[in-house]
Amino acid sequence: PDTTRSFTPASMPRAAAPLTFSRASPLWRRAAAAKARAAAPAALRSSAFCPPLIACGCHGLARVRAGFASTVRSTWLLREGAQLNCAPDTLPEAFQDYIDEVCEAAEASLKRYPVPMGYPMNHHQTGALEQVTLAIQAVNGGEVLNNCVDPFDFESSHWKTHTLEQEKKLILRFLEEWGAPEGKGYGHVTTGGTEGNLEGIRAGISRFGPESKTLTIYSDQTHASVPKVCETQLRTPTAIVPSLPNGQMDPERLAEVIDVSRNVLSHDKYVLVATIGTTFKGANDDVAALTRAMESVGVNRREDVHVHVDAALNGGFWNLIEDGRAQRLRIGHEIDSLSMSSHKWHGGFVGGVIIMANPADTAIEVPYLGFTDRMASGSRDGMVAPKWHARLRQFDWLEEFRRCEANAHLLLQALRERGIAAHRNDPGVIVVFPKPSDAFCDRFQLAAHGDLAHVCVMPHVSEQIVGAFLEELDHDEGGETVRRMREAEFD
Repeated sequence: PDTTRSFTPASMPRAAAPLTFSRASPLWRRAAAAKARAAAPAALRSSAFCPPLIACGCHGLARVRAGFASTVRSTWLLREGAQLNCAPDTLPEAFQDYIDEVCEAAEASLKRYPVPMGYPMNHHQTGALEQVTLAIQAVNGGEVLNNCVDPFDFESSHWKTHTLEQEKKLILRFLEEWGAPEGKGYGHVTTGGTEGNLEGIRAGISRFGPESKTLTIYSDQTHASVPKVCETQLRTPTAIVPSLPNGQMDPERLAEVIDVSRNVLSHDKYVLVATIGTTFKGANDDVAALTRAMESVGVNRREDVHVHVDAALNGGFWNLIEDGRAQRLRIGHEIDSLSMSSHKWHGGFVGGVIIMANPADTAIEVPYLGFTDRMASGSRDGMVAPKWHARLRQFDWLEEFRRCEANAHLLLQALRERGIAAHRNDPGVIVVFPKPSDAFCDRFQLAAHGDLAHVCVMPHVSEQIVGAFLEELDHDEGGETVRRMREAEFD
């Protein structure tokens, strides 16, 4: 079929030659999307609508493939063809063969593991974000955007292939949402929660300086990244506080730890890592109670403690809750730094953000880039900030959270009606219960820890998916799995 289209934009000078591009061009795809949108039923005419081949993602490509290798190649290579300024058919055969290979692997995985439910990653309508990539590449010709400079110090740098303006706007938005004083605060996009926790803890340690004896404290339910960065990267003294049965850090035990550290080990400064949405139980540490516990043993919260909050999952919806269930946490007030992950609550791309009252005092000058480097990372994906901005505008996120909570409650009650002990921390979307069979955990990609497992009821986990999950659970191993789960002890 005809593979090219030509047009002359109204804004182009008449003497200029018309643009010619193939179906591989993002411009052609944008025009096709607009045409399809106009012809679509009203129910589909929304800001989230995009043609199926754009929105499908890798698993969608596997479904579209249906044995037509050339169709899959053309679909997959639309963006790549534009970036290379060539038609898909001119790419090396080895390149095209690999596309077949990866699509076949995706198809096999999709058939075997259809719905991921155990890990906090939102897969709901994430394909629409491809329009952000296509729109930017249509303008810049497919250049890779590298935000390797500080979003608060980039104007004087000669490096211009970035989206640092968008990144700064994103950081300022989150600082405002988390109550930072106007005109104060700092932050940047990260590779994910691990880097965010590294930056938050590092900011606290550097704030107190080498003359202080600083102890980093976290609970036994803290994400694995916290002990990892403390032990392997920061090499800082740490203490682990036991948690309550629901997964919250125990304030009384925190007071005991601090009392011993002050009077026996002579520690005088502290970095406290609190969590809202612990990794497995989804517990929310009571920061106010932890603060009172520290002050009860003579610690001055404002002068002696840097409170970092790991809000990888629950941070995405925390400030939407206005009924008193979500404790008010403000940067520069109750807390000093906070980390969130983009791929968890909002979904669609892997990344994160760190926001804080003040950056770590460990900056170095980088003359060849023309800025002062205050970050742990170097190169950072320039597409994260634009995609996050778009994602925030894609849905009413309060409605998304309410729907998730309703489906989490539905799952919780259904398990209990079957005689299975189950628990959900409020507010939150994680439901914990005795571990089913290994085969069942594999099929639904459930996270398991010891004798327990959990489901993260993310926006892509609909009421229908919850129903299918329960139906398969009822029939797993001929009903034997449910019987064992009823008999299991649950802490």
